[in-house]
Amino acid sequence: MLSPLLLAALLGGAPAPVTDAGLRARYGDLAALTAEIAQVKEGRYWARPMRSQVTLRWTPRRVEWETTAPVRALVVIEGETLTITDARGQARTMAGAADPRLRALITLLRAFLSLDLAAIEREYQLEYQGSELVARLRPQAAVRTFTTLRFRFGPDLDLVALELESEAEKTTLAFQRLERTARPGGAK
Repeated sequence: MLSPLLLAALLGGAPAPVTDAGLRARYGDLAALTAEIAQVKEGRYWARPMRSQVTLRWTPRRVEWETTAPVRALVVIEGETLTITDARGQARTMAGAADPRLRALITLLRAFLSLDLAAIEREYQLEYQGSELVARLRPQAAVRTFTTLRFRFGPDLDLVALELESEAEKTTLAFQRLERTARPGGAK
């Protein structure tokens, strides 16, 4: 299967360069986002890549990250609380209020998934490179989970892929279906 970026290049030239203004206009009024995602995790110490299918449901108040294959699991972020439910239905809840590192990680994950550039920029230096936005961790960043983020966009500025790199592993999220819902009237 051809990648969306390669297909765009074959059908009508390369997509227009991604800009700060373009992304803020496209995602600034985001009210909800749903996506089907193919996830591939690769690690320095892993024998082979781990592949999974994920359904993402995002609103400003709630994020659901549901792994549907190979093993079912559900991660829900609501407020400053993170709940993980395993394949047997057993849930474990962690409160960000009790752990400032968890609270900071929850804030950062929300920012990645909603493309909140202002929140991402607090922890990362942003570089626009053609159809990509590359974010490199700032030395003073509070959360040091990921060193580099690479957002890839299609011609309509829909997110095509997100790579999250850390010292020991890389996770690639390929967005197979992405649906955005804007706030009525574009209110912020």
